[in-house]
Amino acid sequence: MDYKIRIEELRQDIQKCNEVLKQYPLHVKEPSPKKIKPKKRTVELDKFTRKINYITQLNEEKKHFRQMIQKGYAREEVVVEDINSLMDDLNKKQFLVNWRRLDMWQRKNRLKNYIYNLDLPDSEKEEVYNEYLALLLEGSLDKLITYDKKKGCIDTIKTFD
Repeated sequence: MDYKIRIEELRQDIQKCNEVLKQYPLHVKEPSPKKIKPKKRTVELDKFTRKINYITQLNEEKKHFRQMIQKGYAREEVVVEDINSLMDDLNKKQFLVNWRRLDMWQRKNRLKNYIYNLDLPDSEKEEVYNEYLALLLEGSLDKLITYDKKKGCIDTIKTFD
């Protein structure tokens, strides 16, 4: 019977402890759910996704093409009868960009056209071209040139005019 008394004492002690603990709330962190690490994709899955992406791209292109035809935006084929005029047009179009977008050959070409269109004797034109070419290769001529991208030619060079 002694154990019954002991059990009652323990129950009372537990009850007192619970009453004291009620005054101090416990903040228990719940364990965070474990993150599931994605497994490496298999080769077959990659092939499948590429195939699906390719099919959807083709369907989008078809849909876009159908819309263009319905709205009348379809391209018309142009028959070229004179290849020289076509090449001249393409040659002119390559210079219709900003000065900084021209490559070195195009810059030299535009510089040569500008200098040879000036009213100078032929002997001076060659000297002036060589001087400006040296400045162009240094990279200091870019700031001095005003270039008209609509015409595709140099308007002025600040040090010369």
